Amino acid sequence: MKKLIPIIVILSVLLCSCSLDGLFNKAPEPTVAPTEAPTEAPTEPPTEPPTEPPSIKDLAKARYKEILAIKDDEISAAASVSVDEMYQSPELPTGCEAVALTIAINSFGYDLKKTDVASDYLEYGDDWITGFVGDPFRWGGAGICPPGLVKTAGNFIKDKKADLYPFDTTGKKLSDLYKLIDSGSPVVVWTTYYMSWPQLEYGREYKGHTYTWYDNEHCVCLYGYDKNSGVVKIADPLRGKISVSAYDFERIYDAIGRLSMTLINTSDLR
Repeated sequence: MKKLIPIIVILSVLLCSCSLDGLFNKAPEPTVAPTEAPTEAPTEPPTEPPTEPPSIKDLAKARYKEILAIKDDEISAAASVSVDEMYQSPELPTGCEAVALTIAINSFGYDLKKTDVASDYLEYGDDWITGFVGDPFRWGGAGICPPGLVKTAGNFIKDKKADLYPFDTTGKKLSDLYKLIDSGSPVVVWTTYYMSWPQLEYGREYKGHTYTWYDNEHCVCLYGYDKNSGVVKIADPLRGKISVSAYDFERIYDAIGRLSMTLINTSDLR
């Protein structure tokens, strides 16, 4: 028994030693990685609101300005637009403006009869500037100036959804009208019966321009010119398609006050 006591003591010491080692030599606690602050999603740059495409009106105006910006010496020496011959008589004794506009419209591929504009689209009024005074189907009719005929063209364009846009070219030089013809646009021009000198009577102010009424008022479609020959080509509702002196035509055009209007083809601007 005495021999066993030392062995028991030794074993007790060893067990105590293991217990103390376990107490003071604990395994290190597992470390937890610090939690990172959440990262914010990258912000997208602000998007611009979608821009509206330019309207046909804007495109037509840009084209019109582009044509008139061409230098005089950069256009063709001679040019013409294909137009039909159309006479105002007998149905429209005082409807030269309506017929001249019809000729211009039909040059773009439309098929209006000579009475269609006068019957369905002509703007009427009491001042012969913004509306036709009288009745174009009667001899008592008077006439209409570019502002009113531009509205008339607009009435047709709106009704038929035509690929055209009208412009009042009042005040433009004859050389500017050549630029329009060279680009494919005929011009409706106010002149006189049989190229007689204008018998001016009285004027009226409208939007900064003085429109003068004259007794021998007439309207034609200017569709061509030839600088070398010194002529312009007109589709005259009284005389048909003829060539007249560019010098004489310009003198009358200037004396009246340079009254004119045109149409721009918008089919290739969309």
